[in-house]
Amino acid sequence: VVRARRAPAALMVLWLAITAARLVGLHDQIALRHITPRSDGTERLYSHLSAWLLAGAVGPLLVLLRPRAPWAFWLGFTLYGLGNGPCVGYCSDLTNRLSAASETGMAVIMCGLSFGASLVPYCTALLWDRTRAGPFAMPIVALVSMFLPIPLLQLTRVVAPSGLSYSFTLDGSARATCCGLETGKPAPPPCPPGTAPPLAPAPHVNSGRAGCTTRV
Repeated sequence: VVRARRAPAALMVLWLAITAARLVGLHDQIALRHITPRSDGTERLYSHLSAWLLAGAVGPLLVLLRPRAPWAFWLGFTLYGLGNGPCVGYCSDLTNRLSAASETGMAVIMCGLSFGASLVPYCTALLWDRTRAGPFAMPIVALVSMFLPIPLLQLTRVVAPSGLSYSFTLDGSARATCCGLETGKPAPPPCPPGTAPPLAPAPHVNSGRAGCTTRV
């Protein structure tokens, strides 16, 4: 489609698109953090991430549909860079919203990133060398990598918790968790018989136990 001497320019266009999209995505993620209630911000995060992924999938699809058109090559390269750029940041944000932060969760994420960074280039080279796809292996793999996460993203609505939930530890303490973020403190010990919470109507006297009042 383009001459070999234009390859550096193509890479420059790709990385400029990726960088610009990451900056725009970062600004958008900061804005989503201030949306209340938090569930509305999570819904918008789903929509924005799906839109970025769809834009990234249109790019290689355009290259496959018009393989001999230079304008399709440059436009497809640009769309793929724009769609691919902010996806990791959005996915990390969504993970933090849907699950509690832990060492195990971060280890799984890093393992997936490292595994994908090694497996995808290997599969691309294998598809290029051992099938009739040839150079079309690259846009095919790019299309699959951008389109496949869209249904998987919608699957998280079913398998991941949402809203406000409570988790109880073995020692009896309770923590309020909203979209994966702990928003409360350990619950105070239960009040002894004959006492009430501190919001109990007066008159009252201090029972000598923090957080409890004695009914009169």
